[in-house]
Amino acid sequence: MGGDEVGGSEEFEIHVYGDLGKPLANGNVDVEVLERDGKRWAATFFTLENLEALFVKNAVTGECAEGTYFWASDMIVVRLLSMRVIQRTIRDLRSTGEFSAVFGLLSDGDEASDC
Repeated sequence: MGGDEVGGSEEFEIHVYGDLGKPLANGNVDVEVLERDGKRWAATFFTLENLEALFVKNAVTGECAEGTYFWASDMIVVRLLSMRVIQRTIRDLRSTGEFSAVFGLLSDGDEASDC
């Protein structure tokens, strides 16, 4: 595990795999949440603009039935991508009890990122 950015709270750490040097309107990053009990969870955050760019790219490359659809497991869509947005999203999902429905639980040896 070696996320580019780390944040979180006393209950968990957030590791971001990707460039978040500044807030992004068009981007996606893999996020891993490490809980104090050792459980690891992963999701990928996409911006709306990034999804549109992926549809356009896939229409050209032929992927996803020539841009007809797009999917990703454990996908979270945000308007702007920043550490603050990621932290706020995770805190909200945990407080509403939706966290485990949105983030995927990782097994030992699983990687949150292909990087």
